[in-house]
Amino acid sequence: MSRNVLQTFAAGIFMAAAILSVYHFFFEPEKQKTSKPKVSAVYTQPAKKEEASIKNTPPIKEKQEVQNSADSAKSAPLSYTLEVKQGMTSGQIADLLQQKGILKDKNELVTYMDKHHLNEKIQLGTYVLTSSMTLAQIGSTLAKDS
Repeated sequence: MSRNVLQTFAAGIFMAAAILSVYHFFFEPEKQKTSKPKVSAVYTQPAKKEEASIKNTPPIKEKQEVQNSADSAKSAPLSYTLEVKQGMTSGQIADLLQQKGILKDKNELVTYMDKHHLNEKIQLGTYVLTSSMTLAQIGSTLAKDS
């Protein structure tokens, strides 16, 4: 191949990349405008069905009582009722769960949700989560993954 042929080929590749970039940034519909689930923390008493499924879990208490029972939390799993609302991300969910003592490291849940493609499957609703649940259990509960 001659030098002119290679230069012409390179110029064509460059032009194609430029045209695709312009299209991508200016004309492609934004995928980020789709609704994402939002999470809002709500402390409620679990329904009787949920109480039966979460045996040996202490009822949700006021902040002062929770702080006093921090020593006993090591023996009994914590329970938290999480309300997932539109627009909330898995990072925000993980942050709330870490604040409430359900997760030790929020990054582990975010990584798990990303790795298993569960971010797009998060369902709106109210969920009772405990500190004894695994990442897989929390992920499948939030995504209602069957």
